[in-house]
Amino acid sequence: MKEYYTYAYLREDRTPYYIGKGKNDRVYRRNKKDVKPPKDKSKVVFLKQNLTEEEALQHEKYMIAVFGRKDLGTGILHNRTDGGDNPPLRKGIKIDFNCAIRLKGNNRTEKQKEATKKHIERMKGRIPPNVKSVKIFDKEYYSIRSACVDNNISYSQYIFLINSDVIFKSAEELKDYIWDQRNKKISQKSMGNKKTLGTKRSEETKKKMSISIKNALKNRK
Repeated sequence: MKEYYTYAYLREDRTPYYIGKGKNDRVYRRNKKDVKPPKDKSKVVFLKQNLTEEEALQHEKYMIAVFGRKDLGTGILHNRTDGGDNPPLRKGIKIDFNCAIRLKGNNRTEKQKEATKKHIERMKGRIPPNVKSVKIFDKEYYSIRSACVDNNISYSQYIFLINSDVIFKSAEELKDYIWDQRNKKISQKSMGNKKTLGTKRSEETKKKMSISIKNALKNRK
């Protein structure tokens, strides 16, 4: 289908600073790796339209060759490739360090990959050097997060645990203790409330209130 076109972005003096090919609204879209399109749409020029993809690629390559590239010192365009490729082959562009490491990792031999797997297996369950371990309930963890997840406790419960003078043997003991402390505080507040002071409640009402308070506190965790 002949749905492709070639286009140019123009400077104030009407000279092109970028040549490209595309279809649909590609000419007005901005990608991170590409040059910014001009805000004034009158400076966006369609060079050729109703082309096949192959024809658009060839015309793009021809126009870039005519005006030349600034990065190579051959012309006035900000294009980073010679065009004619789909997707563009960005030859000669510097790759950041992290990207280079990832690419290097993909080229490792099978022997190197196997050695990495064995090292990972050896390190399982160990605390890496220079890493402060977290110890709760007589067990060491790599991080606070892993300690909380493994014992099914919240971060606030963990903070209470490490700052408490009480020694807890399990997460259940910790949760029961915190629950009892909260109930005591609620009871004290209730006793100090003039509206509820001296009010007699049935056992059924007390039970319903306890359940509703318990659910409310669970939702706050």
